[in-house]
Amino acid sequence: MNEKKKISEYYKNNELDLEIVIDEYSRYVYKIIENMAMQYLSKEDIEEIISDTFVVLWKNRNKLNKNITNKGEEIIIEYERSK
Repeated sequence: MNEKKKISEYYKNNELDLEIVIDEYSRYVYKIIENMAMQYLSKEDIEEIISDTFVVLWKNRNKLNKNITNKGEEIIIEYERSK
């Protein structure tokens, strides 16, 4: 995930392609959760939170602003710098 994409690029046939979103973002979501709560959660707990995150995204897919560019990687880089 090196290039920036608009959220609209994650849509196929006017429907959010959750498989692509999961493929591109699950690693980042895992890293964020791991960095914030690793000492408190098991790997299974972290994986459950990741699953819940994508379920919430799916349930709220109609609320997404398709014109926003993803900045997930930038957010993680800033988080790592702040440590």
